[in-house]
Amino acid sequence: MKPLLFISCLFVVSILSAQVQIDSIRTVINGSWPVYKTEGAEEPSSYFGKGEVVTIVGYGVDRFQIKYWSSRRGSFLIGFINTYAFDGLDDLKKQVSTYSENRREENRKAIQAEVNKRNRELVAKFGKVNASRINNSEYWIGMTKEMAELSLGKPEKINRTVTEESVSEQWVYPGVYLYFKNGKVVSFQD
Repeated sequence: MKPLLFISCLFVVSILSAQVQIDSIRTVINGSWPVYKTEGAEEPSSYFGKGEVVTIVGYGVDRFQIKYWSSRRGSFLIGFINTYAFDGLDDLKKQVSTYSENRREENRKAIQAEVNKRNRELVAKFGKVNASRINNSEYWIGMTKEMAELSLGKPEKINRTVTEESVSEQWVYPGVYLYFKNGKVVSFQD
């Protein structure tokens, strides 16, 4: 099972294809510019005048995604505007890029800390040898159901056989079958 990490930040939240999502950067428009409903739209939905304040919430190839107040509708709207509508464009992109690099390093360190924490917990619970096996997604005779789930994740299917003497289970993974008797792996097929 891979550790999940949830991280919040000031500028960059995630990178999706060619568009970068930014938490928010407030800035001022430097002239009269068209606003588009979508990044690829050819016809503008409205226009902004010089000096209007908008919040940049993302950017793509040649347009910023912006959030702005529409007094006509009485609510915030999302639109796209040409990147050249702002003074200091290069500085803005450099600021976002530098912040992204710093966040990647912070994320790498946080993920490594999670991996180290998980490893310490596994060693404390199962010993060094079994912790290493689990971290390497291995399976073996004698492993418990908990070890199997930590090593391989949840099975796609569990088939149970109940007799007077015991309960047997077949855990089905892609290309692997683990056979449990009384909670421990007694055989496997791969």
